[in-house]
Amino acid sequence: AAALLLLADINIQQGNPAAAKTYCQQLVGKTSYLLAFTCMLNAEFTLNTSTATYEKLLSLEGFAEKAHAEEVSDSERLWYYETLAAMAYTLNKPEAALLHLKKIDAQRLPVSALLLWSDAKLKLSKPQDVIERFTAIQAASNRTSNSTGKNIDDGLLLRWAKAERQISLHDTEIQKQLADRMALRTWREDVSHAAQVASYFLDIDYKPAIALKFARLNWQAAQ
Repeated sequence: AAALLLLADINIQQGNPAAAKTYCQQLVGKTSYLLAFTCMLNAEFTLNTSTATYEKLLSLEGFAEKAHAEEVSDSERLWYYETLAAMAYTLNKPEAALLHLKKIDAQRLPVSALLLWSDAKLKLSKPQDVIERFTAIQAASNRTSNSTGKNIDDGLLLRWAKAERQISLHDTEIQKQLADRMALRTWREDVSHAAQVASYFLDIDYKPAIALKFARLNWQAAQ
């Protein structure tokens, strides 16, 4: 089952959602009903971004909430709600995306879900929520690791800076930290952070030629 999920994900990344759906179909009987159909509908949504596919996945929510632990694990539920939230956000439904993410324990949100949460908040022009949450995350990290908080994920730091810009804050400590990090990533031509570099040079420090270069690097790496 794990291999089939991996093959499905690889094919989605490579732009072959029809092949991905075929691998997802092979999960039926090998995994939970929820996992197999989330995989299939995720591939279908990649192939044809539509409200109908989102609503099909949404119709499984009752099963996700009522299924026993032996039928659906916590990690499967988390993936279901994160996939549902990603579809809602893609369909320009940020409020719905946030409602789906609220079904996940806030302490268990992976970075990918936090990025989605912050994007939805920024789309709804609620930057203060992002600033407050990321400040709390950084403070908690400092308490547990005795670090200076400088190990926060690039994507989170980028959204934090975007939130500050939405309320007309400039040259803050967060934005300086992000600028230093992006300068280093650019100099290294850091492929593993190319998506964040591209976004930074579109939304924070507008240099479209650099943004395009790193967008291409990111696409090549994903392929």
